Amino acid sequence: MLHTSAPLQGDPTTSSTMFGGHVMSTWSKSPWASYPTMQLSNVELRQMGQAFQMGRYPVHFHMMGDTSFTSWVANCSIHHTWNRGVTIHGTHQVHVRHTTAFVTTGHTFFLEDGVEYGNIFEGNCGFLTQVSNGMLITDNNPATFWMTNPNNTLIGNHAGGSLEGFGFWYHLDDNPGGASKTYSICPKYETMGVFKNNLAHSNQFYGLRIHPEYYQQSCPCCGQWNLTPARFEGLIGYKNGVNCVVATQTGCCQHKFADQHGKYHEGRG
Repeated sequence: MLHTSAPLQGDPTTSSTMFGGHVMSTWSKSPWASYPTMQLSNVELRQMGQAFQMGRYPVHFHMMGDTSFTSWVANCSIHHTWNRGVTIHGTHQVHVRHTTAFVTTGHTFFLEDGVEYGNIFEGNCGFLTQVSNGMLITDNNPATFWMTNPNNTLIGNHAGGSLEGFGFWYHLDDNPGGASKTYSICPKYETMGVFKNNLAHSNQFYGLRIHPEYYQQSCPCCGQWNLTPARFEGLIGYKNGVNCVVATQTGCCQHKFADQHGKYHEGRG
């Protein structure tokens, strides 16, 4: 599952320096530049990423715009990393599928600014997500899947053993920040994509966390209070330290999940 015939790795000093390689695709926006794509299949990335360095992640889709699913990470393994796993930043419609992350540092499958939409995370596994003390404050309690915009798809993913943290965390701000700062997108009110048939177990706190707020609106940035249902469906959670699901402030969320005894729970809030 972790080892392939096509490895990328840091040099022999990486274990002591926490300074590994990184793979990044970006768009120069030069009139002579072709539109970028990045396609990684059956690649092993080990001892990659550079600790505490913004933008130096094992796999990084950086400000590429809409790739229309011409870019992907498929059947890869990412393990013993120093700074996240797969980062999607200012990039849309990337397909991340059947990829395993093991012993990673900080939020692992990571949407950066909150502007990212239409990406698909399907059939991925993340295990033993570790604390990072030098990135975001929230990396002190890392999530294996960190979603800053709800308009993305998560189907059939497995998040287990996040140390001091969570399996899935929807952290939705009023507006995107960082290099994608804009007031025309409102993640806290955006339309939900798909969250279906995911598994979260053995995380320190919660399997799924929705925090600080989420209120899906029919017109996200219009300033009108017109809630529509957001669905979190088919989550299986067990042996999480506090509970399977926690939602701090939400409006009209529908959930259906199974606990460690195989009993299904349904509700809305």
